[in-house]
Amino acid sequence: MAVWQTRYVGLVIVVAPLIAGVLLLLKRLRAGGALLGVSMAGSLLFGVYFHFIFSSPDHVSHQPAAGWGLVFMATSVLLAVTDILGCWAGFAAAKEAR
Repeated sequence: MAVWQTRYVGLVIVVAPLIAGVLLLLKRLRAGGALLGVSMAGSLLFGVYFHFIFSSPDHVSHQPAAGWGLVFMATSVLLAVTDILGCWAGFAAAKEAR
């Protein structure tokens, strides 16, 4: 990964959801939910772009159609589904807090 990608993953995909989780535990539903929703949307955009759109070694079509390649393809789809659910949960929590 390029330096900017590593920083993006570190901040948006790792750190932001952890901070959102702490905010949610502290009953700061609006801030925590909004941060979770935004970070999961960022994760979704990053994952969909690099796994399904941009031609790179991380694109699902560059993996073998059997063995670990099949696992990679399945987990790429499951990751997108998880990101969508995370967006929904975060924004729902933020909306509920209003």
